[in-house]
Amino acid sequence: MNKIIHNIISNDLHQNQPIIQSGTKLDNAKSVMIMIHGRGATAEDILSLSAEFNFDGIAYLAPQAKGNTWYPYSFLSPIDASAKRIYE
Repeated sequence: MNKIIHNIISNDLHQNQPIIQSGTKLDNAKSVMIMIHGRGATAEDILSLSAEFNFDGIAYLAPQAKGNTWYPYSFLSPIDASAKRIYE
């Protein structure tokens, strides 16, 4: 069962976005795998792949990007445009 374990609270682009967890409870995990979703996908989408791994004792964490994208502009945009927005 997936569970929201934390909301990111900061002054960044992804402020207040959840981090979803599955697998072993974080307090009992031997290891943690951080899974990052792609553009247009969700934390739940990438976390569904954890069912394919056959590992015991692993906590799987998937942060959710605001608007389902980590960068504000297309990867075809000049780097300066995205960097400026990310670091505002």
